[in-house]
Amino acid sequence: MTAARPEINRADSTQPAYSVIPGDPWRVEHSCMSAYFEAARFAQMGAENVYDATLYQPRHIGALKVDSYHYPPPFLLLPRALRLITTDFFQFRALWFAVQTLVFAGAMAGIAVWIGETIGAFALLGGLAVLTTPTVLYSLQMGNFQTTAVALGAIALVLLVTQRIRAGAPILAYVALSKIFPGLLVVYLLLGRRWRAVAWTAAAGVALVALTFAVFGTEPFSDFVHSELPAISNGHAFPQSERPNVAASNQSIYGLTVRLRLLGAGWLDQPIGLKIASLYGLIVVALTALAGWKDRIDLSSPAGRAMLVQTGLALISLALSYVLRRAGTRSW
Repeated sequence: MTAARPEINRADSTQPAYSVIPGDPWRVEHSCMSAYFEAARFAQMGAENVYDATLYQPRHIGALKVDSYHYPPPFLLLPRALRLITTDFFQFRALWFAVQTLVFAGAMAGIAVWIGETIGAFALLGGLAVLTTPTVLYSLQMGNFQTTAVALGAIALVLLVTQRIRAGAPILAYVALSKIFPGLLVVYLLLGRRWRAVAWTAAAGVALVALTFAVFGTEPFSDFVHSELPAISNGHAFPQSERPNVAASNQSIYGLTVRLRLLGAGWLDQPIGLKIASLYGLIVVALTALAGWKDRIDLSSPAGRAMLVQTGLALISLALSYVLRRAGTRSW
């Protein structure tokens, strides 16, 4: 009689063989979600500064390295809400994975159905392929919120332009306040003269900020403005972006300048690289404004609906490349 094989939990952080890239120690140990979990805990406790890197590093939870927190305070509303369900780190990790996967997959399926007909069917098949790419799988593994923010931004755009404003405005307001780069869609809506959508999004943003004040107080906002923003601006928040092993896979505009510097372009130092990244950001804003101003997309046909989604995703992706300029992020 054959003995039963022990069940292996593929979500177990002590099983690196099930990592997307098992041979990469950084990918095996890295957990963006750990920063969200701990920052929500510190904010709830009234920690002096949730952006203080010494609160997070060097520390491990199980086999995972604790990451530092860098997002604006309103983002903490979601981790705080999930901590009402569980305060156990690994249960929270499983819950976070489930939420992100369902949101990402649901957004792709919902948008494909909205596009409709043959184009929508191809969009759905393409979405299934996207779910299997290493970039998305690794983003889900480490719990990075980028993929979810992109999916929510696309859903919010569709809802807002189809007059489902009360549903779309809070979604766009949350991802814009939390991750900044989806806020580019507000520029698109503003230049597209979609006044009600912009007004509702602004009102939802004010409500979310007020809720964040009520839940966490004023300290996280003060620390973000006086501590984190200067560190992001001068690059001190992400020193890893200067390391050769990180620069090799940094997919941002700033990462490109670091790679060129390492290849011999010595004149391309950090200050110049940051200026190039800022110039790129201005170009992206200008392109978004132009796209919004020229918005004449006919949503009565599947081709028009697909074009709207493609435009939104293109703008979000361009903005994401700017936001990641100093983060040293490997893929998403």
